Amino acid sequence: MEKLARDVRKRSWEEMNQCPEGSSITRVHIDAYGYIQFCQGISIGNTWERSLKTILEELVPERHPIIGPLIRGGPKQLARDVGVMPGKEYADECHM
Repeated sequence: MEKLARDVRKRSWEEMNQCPEGSSITRVHIDAYGYIQFCQGISIGNTWERSLKTILEELVPERHPIIGPLIRGGPKQLARDVGVMPGKEYADECHM
């Protein structure tokens, strides 16, 4: 990502107040190892350990430590909630 991101017009982290995946979980990604992801890299469980149905039924997105802040205010809110001072600029919300 870093190699590609350096060639893209950057935006201030202050603008990153919405998650590209939306304000609710309407779809998920499942990788080759069974990990269910809200978006690339944010795992909510593994289908090799529990069923997809069970994982989704038990998930409360608003209370998830990463998904909750992303839904409420994007990466900017996540950074606030975890106490991280972001860099100055990013290619997009996922880059942040």
